[in-house]
Amino acid sequence: MTYLPELARLNFQEWASLRPEESLEGRTARLRSCCGHHELPTVVVAIDGQELVGSAMLVAHDMDSRPKLTPWLGGVFVKPEHRGKGVGSALVRRIESEALGLGFPSMYRYTPHTEGLYAQLGWPVMEHSVYLKCQRCRHVQESGRITIRPSGRQNRSAVSPPLNSSVQRQ
Repeated sequence: MTYLPELARLNFQEWASLRPEESLEGRTARLRSCCGHHELPTVVVAIDGQELVGSAMLVAHDMDSRPKLTPWLGGVFVKPEHRGKGVGSALVRRIESEALGLGFPSMYRYTPHTEGLYAQLGWPVMEHSVYLKCQRCRHVQESGRITIRPSGRQNRSAVSPPLNSSVQRQ
């Protein structure tokens, strides 16, 4: 949990508008509850040397309008200066591996503006929907069995961190 204060600050800055009632302290406490165990919810971080460069989460629910869909990939964030280096892809693959290890054959993701990244990783678009007053695109990931994907890739359960970065459960 060495990186928790910075992780909470970055997470809060990026998504505070989605939870306007939550303070930085509240976000820190919520993230702390996701750390250090192999169950839902969980958070993974990408580290380059001693620097936190990104994070991702596996959570039970991420859209209150879709309570029957679980689990969700959420909170994928890479610091701007580390984007385009494969860190986000490595984080997503690690979360895919975590979900598979927890026995979930599918998981979901919605995103307002990174649809291309998820398409490259083999996540087909299920539908477009409006959520929290913005257009979002929801995806499903079949991570437990071979599926037909636009990229033609099969299941990837191994993590291949980019460059000198490592992805680890926090």
